[in-house]
Amino acid sequence: MKCDKMNRTKNIVLHNPYTLVTVPVMQALLRQPVWLVRQHYPRGLVTGDAPGTHSLLLTYYDGTNHLDIHRSRFHYEQLHHDRYGFRYDGSNQLHRDRLLLAAQQLPGYKVYINLLNGPWLPPATLRQQLHQYLQQELPAWQYTPQQPLQVRLLDRYGKLFLHLRWKGHQTEVPLEAVETVRPCATI
Repeated sequence: MKCDKMNRTKNIVLHNPYTLVTVPVMQALLRQPVWLVRQHYPRGLVTGDAPGTHSLLLTYYDGTNHLDIHRSRFHYEQLHHDRYGFRYDGSNQLHRDRLLLAAQQLPGYKVYINLLNGPWLPPATLRQQLHQYLQQELPAWQYTPQQPLQVRLLDRYGKLFLHLRWKGHQTEVPLEAVETVRPCATI
């Protein structure tokens, strides 16, 4: 059953799993070789933020891992349209100073880091949206909540995805696709 997708953009609440970066966290990250990619992060804004507040995400890459260094470069190259896009080198003192300043959460900015406080579980509202998503977008799964749905949060170059597994089926979907699902109107 497919619903009218024109109704999908009203009153969307974006789930933000990440935390604001702090000076102690940034100091700990900078004790090791690190690359951090900065980008615009609309998920970090909430009702009540001062007008003009900018929300940014820092994505961590291990500076000792050649594959991670390549990934940080690739991630940054994908941000050519993002005016906040920047790639920080943790060994560059100017970059270190800017990162420590950003970790102070200056007025007008909210700077998040792609680290979770602990194991991630979808909140109740997202679980309801997942149920709607599965019914509308994956009807062949014949999903029923009697058997648990396995859900993992994935970060792909600053974009969030959900890895879904249920009864031999599995897929990855953008988190935004699930958040924009609305119940179908029945007549």
